[in-house]
Amino acid sequence: MSEFPTTSRGVIIGGGAMGAATDAMPPIRDALLRAGVKPCGRWALTAKRIEKGYRAWKGGLSGRAALLVEQQSGVKKRYVTTPVAADGQAAPYVPTVCHRGKAVGETTSDNWGDRIGKSIALGTIHAALAKPGTQVQINIFDKLRPSVVQPDQPIWNPDNERLRA
Repeated sequence: MSEFPTTSRGVIIGGGAMGAATDAMPPIRDALLRAGVKPCGRWALTAKRIEKGYRAWKGGLSGRAALLVEQQSGVKKRYVTTPVAADGQAAPYVPTVCHRGKAVGETTSDNWGDRIGKSIALGTIHAALAKPGTQVQINIFDKLRPSVVQPDQPIWNPDNERLRA
């Protein structure tokens, strides 16, 4: 058995995922390590997820009725991706998104994107502002950092060529 425990039911391998029963994971993990696969931490996986714009949804949809009501009455907030001019620093957990100095949303995920060399924040803002090119600011430790709403596609490798290579 290798030195780190297996607590999940899946392993992410170079842009793909593999699932197996929990008790089958230790020998699979050991075989991968023997083959030269290097483990990477949760922060590295989070950074890659954010560069691709992948949301961090959990479990099943528990608010279906509320979602249907919102769809019928008009969506108030939209999910956006925004690279942040943050001097090599990732935003802290759930900072405020501002537009012209006023709070208009919040980030839900953020991290440093080493493949693009920028801090990236994913979050929700007022639907009217969720258009590519909209200038916003992310509040990082009480300093408003400039950012621009991006098209709804991954910042890194938007056509997924690298996943298919």
